[in-house]
Amino acid sequence: MPAIQPGYNERSWAIDVISEINGYLRSRRRPIRRAGGENTIKNETSVMFPDVLLYGDDDGGMILQGWELKMPDTPITDSELLDNATAKALRLKLNSFLVWNVNQAVLYRLEGDGSFQARKTWPRIGLLKREEVKANKATRIQ
Repeated sequence: MPAIQPGYNERSWAIDVISEINGYLRSRRRPIRRAGGENTIKNETSVMFPDVLLYGDDDGGMILQGWELKMPDTPITDSELLDNATAKALRLKLNSFLVWNVNQAVLYRLEGDGSFQARKTWPRIGLLKREEVKANKATRIQ
């Protein structure tokens, strides 16, 4: 049997985030009906995989928002992170997206000029290393 390597990465965290969102929504009636992730977005030249998608229906046909997740060693202002999140939002024809690096989250909204601008920033929670993420599950942004 192959050995499972210890470690907690962005995909592990995304699965936990999706599970938490779905648990929260299970007993509530909200515009967001469920969360999912890793759906494939293709065009003629590239393939993208959003980390978290929020859906307005139970079947996953109505995507409301995409989230890009990173570990805290990636700055929330990282240009590759923001470019990737922007490209996915545009391809999905969304008017907002969220980037979250465990330590801090920023919500971006599409403006009239076609650019995405930061509209809400949640304060830093002090987790700066990958190794701290799993051990501090309870202190993440609420």
